[in-house]
Amino acid sequence: MSGAFTTAMKINLPDEVRALIKEGESQTLDFKLKLTDAPKVARTLAAFANTQGGRLLVGVSDQGQVTGVDPEEEKHMLQLAADRYCQPPVSLQFMELQTDGRVVLLAQVAESQVKPHFALDFEGRHYRCHREKDKNVCVLTAKNQL
Repeated sequence: MSGAFTTAMKINLPDEVRALIKEGESQTLDFKLKLTDAPKVARTLAAFANTQGGRLLVGVSDQGQVTGVDPEEEKHMLQLAADRYCQPPVSLQFMELQTDGRVVLLAQVAESQVKPHFALDFEGRHYRCHREKDKNVCVLTAKNQL
């Protein structure tokens, strides 16, 4: 794996987690209930890296409800998305946060110094992505434009 992988320990920070969730989704913060589609996750990772960086809270609904996750499964999916479905790969840092007896995974993506990053789909097509407010904006890019 070429992306940075940081082993996380569980930290009990209910006030900090609630404060992050209260901020709501934005240009630098996104919520995911659970990760099931590595190429789709790659779009968010590439968009953060291409814009100003960002944080992904996994185990939180779009409405801000903490559901919790198995952090090891989610780290695996994030690392797969960052290494296989982002070109060049995106580096990640992880932190496991506990609140109300549930674990939320925080994945941090720094703004990249080697832009642009492309997100690939299952067919290998390249998308150039960036963040606008709380959305990923992705454009299919022809090979000769890479």
